[in-house]
Amino acid sequence: MKKIFLLSVLCCLSISVKAQFVHEPLNFPGVGYFTFYLDAVDSNSVWVGVNYISGSGAYLPYSNAVRTIDGGSNWQFYPLPDTGLVVIFDVAATDINTAYYVIYNGRTAIWKTMNGGSSWINMATTVFIGGFANFYHAFSAGTGIAGGDPNNGYWELQRTYDGGNSWSRVPSSNIPVPLTNEYGLAHGFCAIGNSIWFVTTKGRCYRSVNQGLNWTVKQLPGTWVQPHVCFIDSLRGVAWDPNPYLKTQPTYNNYFLTTDGGLSWTQQSLAQNYAIQNFSRIPGVNGGMLISVIDSNNENLTTVLYTPDFLNTLAIIQTKIISSGQCNFLDNKTGWLAGDGFHNSSIYKFTGNLPVCVSETLEEKPQLQVCPNPSFAEAILKVPAAFNGTNGIIRILDITGKETYQKVITKSSSYNQLDAAKFINGIYIIQLITDDGASAVCRWVVCH
Repeated sequence: MKKIFLLSVLCCLSISVKAQFVHEPLNFPGVGYFTFYLDAVDSNSVWVGVNYISGSGAYLPYSNAVRTIDGGSNWQFYPLPDTGLVVIFDVAATDINTAYYVIYNGRTAIWKTMNGGSSWINMATTVFIGGFANFYHAFSAGTGIAGGDPNNGYWELQRTYDGGNSWSRVPSSNIPVPLTNEYGLAHGFCAIGNSIWFVTTKGRCYRSVNQGLNWTVKQLPGTWVQPHVCFIDSLRGVAWDPNPYLKTQPTYNNYFLTTDGGLSWTQQSLAQNYAIQNFSRIPGVNGGMLISVIDSNNENLTTVLYTPDFLNTLAIIQTKIISSGQCNFLDNKTGWLAGDGFHNSSIYKFTGNLPVCVSETLEEKPQLQVCPNPSFAEAILKVPAAFNGTNGIIRILDITGKETYQKVITKSSSYNQLDAAKFINGIYIIQLITDDGASAVCRWVVCH
């Protein structure tokens, strides 16, 4: 197993990301409103799927589509024509006026609006009868696919060429049979171009390269609870099992990479203080992904990481965010991050510009310096002038990614004292993280 530890990678490449997520209140009447599903359609517009969940985890009645068309300055709430215990499973939008909401309320409905939410039509009156839909993906304004659980002995996958007015079910001969008690997952899919993947409760990944007409399947390695996948092109992708709040599994920081469309997977890991929440593709960045993690070193709040090159390098975008980790990006300048409905029924808007390649970042990032380096006794940590007077923390990690030292600084100064005598011989990573999410790193060698 190849392990990638965040800070050791940052030593090789220092990425300066001048960006942050800005809190956008949605003014719900209380907590429990989870902005699970997001689909941005332009730089100012995003459709949001919200589920209302009690503190005990039970779904409560709520049936509104949520949208902004002015970058979050104003939000509109449009009632879906369903009452009672409505659970939203997916949201797909093709423009500011057209969106699909996949819901379950004792039976599946796919509500579609073509006038910005003023009126809705159920496009699933003749499909998923006695079944269950998990997602809808629009390949274009007219062409799409709705994916569901097995129904009558095989997976129910319904394709449309007219925006849901009519459907054609994928024949059972075109898709491998499901296992006993195997089901799909809400929004448990990813699509790029003509390729689409969906994952199952048995840890299997189905793949189609022709918009869902024909399918193959591969077993993901390891043991899975709720597998997720995210692809950045037709070949490169990542699979993970989100476990954001309770580290009940030894694999909470593991993920798997594929470079052949899902035929084979290689296990890798983030640092041990990270529990993975979500991966999200950054369209327009070859290798760009955003990763949200629960960080045990930051009050068990969300830390957002960014890679411009398919997890070869990583940078911290922001720390200590109250979020469920779900996010959706239109490009490297436009994106949204969900709040955590138990504490923060809101949404975050991305502001800034993510680097589109590694070379953009090399000249910008100010570095920490240790003198002398290597050290055997006292040493001085020099902080870049740009960080002077800011609050934050200094962390020292060993080469495995384990934190060996942490110090809170109320106002960083140009020089901080280190004592190498308190560390065993080895290579360490020193990181300064300020409260506004800026960071700097360096490598420190201790040799007695």
